[in-house]
Amino acid sequence: MLTAIVFTIIGIIFESRLPSFKKGLYDTRITEGYIGVLANVEEDQLTQTQTLLTQAGAVDVVRNQES
Repeated sequence: MLTAIVFTIIGIIFESRLPSFKKGLYDTRITEGYIGVLANVEEDQLTQTQTLLTQAGAVDVVRNQES
């Protein structure tokens, strides 16, 4: 019985998806109704991707240099 209780508590903690304290990507324009697109692109395709997004009507193309 004790084992069942312990595993239930462990399961609750695991499934509760406690908040992550690392800073994630966020743009306040999302709450204003804009749609954000996140793309992982190789360095050699960066310019082509930025051009493609701009031609498709992107309001803003931002490069995040986080490694």
